[in-house]
Amino acid sequence: AFVPEADQGDVRLIMLHGELLVEGERVCAVRRIPGAGEFRSNVHAGGRAAPVEITDTMRDIAASIGPQLRADGLALVGVDLIGAKIVELNVFSTGGLLDAERFTGVPFASRVWAALERGAAPR
Repeated sequence: AFVPEADQGDVRLIMLHGELLVEGERVCAVRRIPGAGEFRSNVHAGGRAAPVEITDTMRDIAASIGPQLRADGLALVGVDLIGAKIVELNVFSTGGLLDAERFTGVPFASRVWAALERGAAPR
């Protein structure tokens, strides 16, 4: 079903081994805003990335799906939210890292590589 809040864009949360990717208080996440005349916020469809303030609801959603992501062996996942609804899980092409780095100043991509090089998440 179409989610009415889609015209305001979505939020991409990046999760690593079932947990939000964080550094201190900074969360690896971006808001994606649709371009003019478009409801899709994907950057390749004309959307643009912007900083996002992470809400308790977003944290709760991430915490609620984290155990299943770990159980399924999904190491790096982009969780797309519109309002309080999960609209997509990106497990093959998790964009957003570089924009999150640009907005927060945190080198999230290097943290992801280091974690992946260390191997699978503890079970």
